[in-house]
Amino acid sequence: MFIKTNFDRRLLLFILVTLGIVPHLFAQVQFPHYFAPTDEFIKPQEKPFRNDLCLNGEWMFLPVENAEKLGTEKIKYPTLPENPDWETTPVKVPSPWNVNSFARGDGSGGDFLTYPSYPKKWEKIRAGWLMRTIPYKKAWKNKRLILHFDAIDGYTQIFINKHKVAENFEMFLPFEVDITDQLKPGQDNELLVWVADAQLFNQPGKYGRRIFVAGSFWGQHAIGIWQDVNLVAKPVVSIQNTFVKPSIS
Repeated sequence: MFIKTNFDRRLLLFILVTLGIVPHLFAQVQFPHYFAPTDEFIKPQEKPFRNDLCLNGEWMFLPVENAEKLGTEKIKYPTLPENPDWETTPVKVPSPWNVNSFARGDGSGGDFLTYPSYPKKWEKIRAGWLMRTIPYKKAWKNKRLILHFDAIDGYTQIFINKHKVAENFEMFLPFEVDITDQLKPGQDNELLVWVADAQLFNQPGKYGRRIFVAGSFWGQHAIGIWQDVNLVAKPVVSIQNTFVKPSIS
């Protein structure tokens, strides 16, 4: 090849660089983490006094089909699963189990598939059980153990070792549960979460059909644990919050 001008040299350099880079652009990228990494819930300055365990990751899932036929009373008083036939595909917390239907048009979302591993049938599931275990740590002795959910979309009940410890009905706000007395030392403890579509509680009324604050079309569509979950170990006596009142004088 005869290079006549600086333009030809730049063009050749561009071709050579492109040929070296393009194959890497289409190479498969491996994600090495167990779940999407996030900032630690407990800040470094607090570490001498408290610590946390992130409970994100793969949770077992038991979908309840035709939940709209249950009625609100059965949704409020769910029957705990006995010998459950858990799905072979886990739910990746944080994510709603029906997230793919939002992305593919049913919820006016994007034209992409968020979690290809999620079965198609999950997109129509409106209630279900989510489960994982919590390994008890020796460092938790003489600590208060607080389960912190950043957000669960839908009507929710929380069970520790089959014992109900909390109830929540929200889409976007965090909530906490003290589970100190329910966790058994020296063993894995079962964390079971019942979630039902908030729209199953809709009632025709003077000002609309919802008895809850939906917040957005995402809040109306998503169902499940869609934000981080953490277990926080605090001292028996700890500061919950602070308030500073400045003196203008």
